[in-house]
Order: sequence, then C-alpha cells, then structure tokens
Amino acid sequence: MGIFKSNGKLRFPEPRKSKVKEAEIEVIDKCFCQNGHSLISSRIRFDTHDGIYFKVKNHNKEGFVGISPMCGRKTRVSIDIDLIKGEKYDFYCPECNEKLPVYSPCPSCEGNMITIFRSKEED
Repeated sequence: MGIFKSNGKLRFPEPRKSKVKEAEIEVIDKCFCQNGHSLISSRIRFDTHDGIYFKVKNHNKEGFVGISPMCGRKTRVSIDIDLIKGEKYDFYCPECNEKLPVYSPCPSCEGNMITIFRSKEED
C-alpha cells in the first residue's frame, strides 16, 4: 500500500482501534495504607474514576501525586512538587503521614516498590 491513492490523493491511515475494551480494564477501587486509610481520592480523577493519591517527599521538597487506578495505565499528576526523572521519592499516606512500606527494590530503576493494601485488615 503506497502513500497515494489511485486518483493521486494522499492516503491517510485509519487510526488503530484499541484491542482492549474499557470493560476489560481492571480498575482499583479500593486500596489502603498500612493503617487502613483509603488511598483512593476524588481529589484526582482519571476518566470517570477516582485516583490513587499519595504524599511524596524528597529532601526538602514535598507534594502529592495521583496515579491512575486503571491497571496498565501510567498516567500520573503531581501537585505542589515537580517530579524530576532519576530522583527517588518516599511515599506517604496523605491522611496519617506514615511512610508506606517498601515491598522490594525495583530491578530496573533501583528505586523502591511500595506496598499498598487491597483491604483495611491484614489477611
């Protein structure tokens, strides 16, 4: 297929349709800090879903980050802080200000993967 149609007009490709339907995307609608405070907040929304909301700190800077609750989407918004690529941040519960526990070091960026909980109580 060339870039021109048989009549000489430029051919514009049709946009690709996503193979993943919205109904197939898993949305996190509940998650908590280690003290049972909800990290889902209506302060930040992605499409029609409330986002996952954290307090972040780095050296003398602090602010908030909201991330998409839709699994596989990497959308995020920072509030009151400029996130700088390559810098590492500590994540806190915005309600109780407790540092979220580290699950493990990230093998690709050498930062820390944090733990958030799907229920208020430990199983």
